[in-house]
Amino acid sequence: MKKPTTASTAEKYASQIEIFILSRRLRAQISRSYAQERRFHQSVRGQPGKTDFFNTIGR
Repeated sequence: MKKPTTASTAEKYASQIEIFILSRRLRAQISRSYAQERRFHQSVRGQPGKTDFFNTIGR
């Protein structure tokens, strides 16, 4: 008796599905790290009493 030569749909596309899921996770991670970095820079800029270098040149 011969084995069927056709693979199931899941087996056929398993590697492509895995790549798709990994790429989505990576994009989500990049998006989260970008948001964290943006919040950090906003908090540093928003601190009262601090002036940056260019604001102090003309004084």
